[in-house]
Amino acid sequence: MIQNLSVRFFATSIVYFLITVTFGILIALGKIGFFDNPIAAHSHIALIGWITITIMGAEYQIVPTLLGKELYNRRLAEIQFWLINIGTIGMFLGFLSGNGLLIFIFGVVVAIAAYLFAFIIFKMLEKKKMILTMKFFVVAILYVLVTVTLGLLIATNAKYLIYYAFPEVKILATQTHLALVGWVSMTIMGAMYQMLPMLSLKKLYSEKLGEAQFWVANVGIIGMTLGFLTGEIRLVAIFGTITAIASYLFAYNMFQTLRTKSETKMKVDISVKFFVNAVIYFLIVVTFGVLIATDATNSIFKLIPGAKIIASHAHLGLIGWVSITIVGGMYHLVPMLVWMERYGPKLGIEKVPTIKELFSEKLANVQLLLFNVGLVGMFLGFMMAEMRLAAISGAIIAIASYIFAYDMLKTIKG
Repeated sequence: MIQNLSVRFFATSIVYFLITVTFGILIALGKIGFFDNPIAAHSHIALIGWITITIMGAEYQIVPTLLGKELYNRRLAEIQFWLINIGTIGMFLGFLSGNGLLIFIFGVVVAIAAYLFAFIIFKMLEKKKMILTMKFFVVAILYVLVTVTLGLLIATNAKYLIYYAFPEVKILATQTHLALVGWVSMTIMGAMYQMLPMLSLKKLYSEKLGEAQFWVANVGIIGMTLGFLTGEIRLVAIFGTITAIASYLFAYNMFQTLRTKSETKMKVDISVKFFVNAVIYFLIVVTFGVLIATDATNSIFKLIPGAKIIASHAHLGLIGWVSITIVGGMYHLVPMLVWMERYGPKLGIEKVPTIKELFSEKLANVQLLLFNVGLVGMFLGFMMAEMRLAAISGAIIAIASYIFAYDMLKTIKG
């Protein structure tokens, strides 16, 4: 059994990923009528179980490595691991059963786990100047703290205090965008600034551009949050556009990095292939977001009656941008960490496999192809209101997800 804490986070998040995609198929087939709130259960196990737990596990490995330190208080991190899992499962069951008390209790557990995670990471920080990746990580953690606190207020009558203070507040939109843009996307961008140049064996195109993009993104996120809180949709559109500009700057920096010459002629790392595809989807997602915020999508609705714009936007973001990035990242982190624990001590003593021999690169390439076919089909299905096409395409994405889970869990189990 692998003892590495990050790998344990990844193993559990993969299980939640399997539940997420399976539940998605059931929802598409209309086989979840006996549950009270299946959509909320689906979205929360995706955002917390699959995405957030993966991010936490990754940061427990990446942050100490970048800072040249040991993880602060591993015992506390172990407790946090169990809390986030207990909270995730409890909230999932609470939404399925429609039990508000259960949702609140386990929502508190999730919040405590998030606060502990932030405490552990912040205890490792130093006063000296932080590198670009760490800046993204730090602000992303601040956003998730606001997100979970807002979630607790929504789960209780305290949310009415927010409605009193901001009569036009779009509270769910506020929380959702803080989670997906502030917490998830800022974390991913920070990680890519470190991992994409490293895995492509190239130097980051422009550190200064990355710094500028960091500040532009934060201005956009904070402005969007204020816009949603006050119900000022015009403000949301303005700062959403600023957020989009930051996203375009990030994508430009990544693609320019890949264009720079490498000193070696090694084959492109499989993780980089996933990252490139994810960034392309990211550009589509943010552009779509601006169109939605500016009501430009109204013309699309007129052209295509029944087009599900929001569903297209959400699934491209959660699968195309976030999940494909995570899958790509795991294809680097999981085999590396498993190899270090299982085979590192045996190096030079007996014959050991290479890191790339621990997983199937052919399967990874098949997954990437299936993810792309499924995403394009799902997008077209939602946009043309062809739900059968969306369901079939969702099944293709599910097959890619099952293959990924098999490959990773097999690597972990050995």
